[in-house]
Amino acid sequence: MKHRSYIVPVALLLMLAVSAGQVSSGPVKIYLGLGPTIPAAPDNLRSDYNTGLNVLTGLGYPVSPFTELIGRLELHAVSLDSNDRFGADIDFSGGGIDLLMLGADIRFSTCREGVTARPFALFGGGVSRLSQNSIFTELAFEQYASLIFESQTRLYFNLVVGLDLKVAPNLTLFAMARYLNITQDTDNIILVPVTLGLRL
Repeated sequence: MKHRSYIVPVALLLMLAVSAGQVSSGPVKIYLGLGPTIPAAPDNLRSDYNTGLNVLTGLGYPVSPFTELIGRLELHAVSLDSNDRFGADIDFSGGGIDLLMLGADIRFSTCREGVTARPFALFGGGVSRLSQNSIFTELAFEQYASLIFESQTRLYFNLVVGLDLKVAPNLTLFAMARYLNITQDTDNIILVPVTLGLRL
C-alpha cells in the first residue's frame, strides 16, 4: 500500500542531509532516522494492523554536556492486514493509518559528547494528526466498523531509551526504542517504534 504522505518527511530528510555539512560542526545537531513501528494498543490496532514504518527528522540543541533539547517531525504509517482478518478471497483494500507528529523532547545522556558509545534517554510530547485511508470493500459496514479510526488531532507523549555510537568527529549512529502513547477519549493508541539513524 502506498502512503503518499511520506513525500514530505522524506524530502525534509534529503534537504537536511544536503545541509548537514554546513551545520554539523556547530552546536545544532541534526537527526535523521527510520525504522519499524509496532502497533501495541488498542486491541483492534494490535491484532488487525501490520508492523509499519516510521521516518523522522529533528534538530537538537545541547544545553549542557549531558542534556539536549530536540524538536522533531515524524511520520508513522501502518497498513491494515485484511487477509488475516477477512481471508484472501474477500475484496478489501485501503484502511491504512498515517500519523504525522510534531513534538519536542529533552534528552539525557550518561556521558559527555565525544564518548564512543553513549546510552541516552528521552522524554517529551507534542501533537499528533491521525488520518486513515478510505476503505473499499463489498462487506457490510458492520463487519469492519471496528477498524475505523476517525481523523483527529491529539496530544501524545513518549519515553525513549537508546544508544549513540560515534563513528566520526561529526557523525554518530543511533538506535532507539520508544513507548509512544497518543491520547484518546477511551483507549489510548500505543505504538512501539524502533528507529535507526544518524546524528550529525
